[in-house]
Amino acid sequence: MDLKSKEIRRGLIYIGFAFLGIWVLMNQALILNMLSLLFNVISPFILGLAIAFVFNAPMVHIEKALFQSKFFLKKLPKSSHRILSYLITLILITLVLGGFILAVVPSLTKTLIDFINAVPQAISDLETWITQEVKLQTDVGLWLNSINFDWEVVKANILLFAQNSVNEWLNSSLILVSGIFNTFITLTIAFVFSIYVLLSKESLAHQIRLILKAFMSPSKQATIYKVASQAQEIYSSFVYGQVVEAGIVGVIFFVVLTLLNYPYAILISTIIAFTALIPMVGAMIGMAVGMILIATIDPIQALWFFVVFQVLQQLENNLIYPNVVGKKIGLPAIWVLVAITIGGSLFGVLGIVLSIPTFTLFYVLFREQVSIRVAQKEQTK
Repeated sequence: MDLKSKEIRRGLIYIGFAFLGIWVLMNQALILNMLSLLFNVISPFILGLAIAFVFNAPMVHIEKALFQSKFFLKKLPKSSHRILSYLITLILITLVLGGFILAVVPSLTKTLIDFINAVPQAISDLETWITQEVKLQTDVGLWLNSINFDWEVVKANILLFAQNSVNEWLNSSLILVSGIFNTFITLTIAFVFSIYVLLSKESLAHQIRLILKAFMSPSKQATIYKVASQAQEIYSSFVYGQVVEAGIVGVIFFVVLTLLNYPYAILISTIIAFTALIPMVGAMIGMAVGMILIATIDPIQALWFFVVFQVLQQLENNLIYPNVVGKKIGLPAIWVLVAITIGGSLFGVLGIVLSIPTFTLFYVLFREQVSIRVAQKEQTK
């Protein structure tokens, strides 16, 4: 047997992949635990890269505007350009976030308190509405009457559930404090790492190019640079587009709900803006929460909110999303569902959000390879 034969080597590779696939199927739990542990270890650095990615775009524009023009700041030492650009970017982002918090959080807190205080009365109003609007002679009325709800028991159970939830939260305060401390450490490491990446990105890029040059052929280097460029384009289109789109959607819902005199307009529009960052499932979550909140005041208005939501959702899907996020995220719907399922199962909400651009990158690369191979086979005919 000639082991140097191309067919023999290909056969051995196939056998190796088959054994590897069998081992993966037999050790799924072990592999998932190892991946989870690895992700926990490197998560501060992934988060740091994400922070650097978000800061980089405004920082580049600020650096060009202040230090690469005829502005007098150009005369400052070149070593200070990057530091000053980063500090200005940090101040601007802090001011934007601080202004948003100061503008929204007080109203949001008041709305939440009003909602909690309104729950007992809302249950009584719902009971009265059902009694008045649903006639006993109808099938629905007969069914509701046969259930024979004891609304006092329902209210008591809801209040008991709320009290038990608070007690459980207080009992787990030690775990909560530990989680907050771990989160603080992770965020600190991520923030410091992002500063290092932003202030020395040219040096890091030069080191990476040297490593690739030392261990890879020019063709493989070109492939890696091309993939990196595509990844940067897809991720930037998705991340910045999703944030801008969420802000636009939140403002539109706030204006429409305010004009239509809906209750909890600030709270619902804020929830919808945040859930808009989550692909596919985010819209359903925002709609469900909004309907529940409005139903505590007026059940009929909650049903109309469903209609309003669907109309605005069509506006978002057909006008806002294509123009803001762009056509770079052209992943078919079936693969979007696969992406968020796998990403959510492995890494939770962050996995759901980042799975879309990641799958899009793989989809684009695979589609290019398919096109190349089909073209090559057609030429050989």
